[in-house]
Amino acid sequence: APTLPPTNTPTNQPTTSPTSFPTSAPTTGQPTTPPTSFPTSAPTDSPTTSPTQPAPTNAPILPPTNTPTNQPTTGFPTSSPTNSPRNQPTSSPTTRPTTQPTDFPTKAPVVGPPPCVSIQVDVLTDNYPDETSWTITNTCTGDEVWTGERYKYTGENTHYTDTKCFEPSKYTFEIRDAWGDGICCGYGEGNYEVLYDGELAASGSDFGDSTSATFGGSCGPLPTSSPSTPPTNTPSNRPTIAPSSSPTDTPTTSPTTPPSTQGPKPPTSAPTSCASIQVDVL
Repeated sequence: APTLPPTNTPTNQPTTSPTSFPTSAPTTGQPTTPPTSFPTSAPTDSPTTSPTQPAPTNAPILPPTNTPTNQPTTGFPTSSPTNSPRNQPTSSPTTRPTTQPTDFPTKAPVVGPPPCVSIQVDVLTDNYPDETSWTITNTCTGDEVWTGERYKYTGENTHYTDTKCFEPSKYTFEIRDAWGDGICCGYGEGNYEVLYDGELAASGSDFGDSTSATFGGSCGPLPTSSPSTPPTNTPSNRPTIAPSSSPTDTPTTSPTTPPSTQGPKPPTSAPTSCASIQVDVL
């Protein structure tokens, strides 16, 4: 049919025949299938009771391999160890040890003889050193315990020191000059000092023939290191083995003199003698 509605009058006179003829047949023999009114299958009301796949097996499907599945990448470690520690050790401990213990041990008890004390004699000689001599005497016992004999010193204007240890006691130091002019000050500038247990006990220089000084402790008795008489191992008088006289073995069973078997003698019929009795009444 014409594509446009007809006008009241045609613009152009219709052709006597159509310009194109219709195709002799449709492109397909049948129309396309119309869509279905419903889905091809209805959904299930509930999920399935078991998985779609088969149930799991009780054992692995494949046995384990005897060797690891992946071999190591190389025959060596991936990174080599360091040549030295990353943190160098300190050259010394962070806290130094103490040079001495914090608590000193107590002093050990004194065992044995009492400790000795030192006596030191210092002499500076004059121009004639061989004239000088000295002695030290224990004042408590009277014994001469130390001697600096004449000719001991040989060097002029020379200092000499001698030290010796003695038991604590009282001592007397005496120094002499053979010429009688001391060790100062006509022929040199000599002098002397005596130290007892580190303390100055005597000193001098110009003394003429001799001079002396007494120093030290007292002459009291010193404690002994052990008892003067050791104890006896047993008592001095042992007890007697038994009493000197023992009691009788058993008491006597009867009196030593048995009683008489007869009674006392009967009285005599008359007295053997008589005596007069006189009574005076006024």
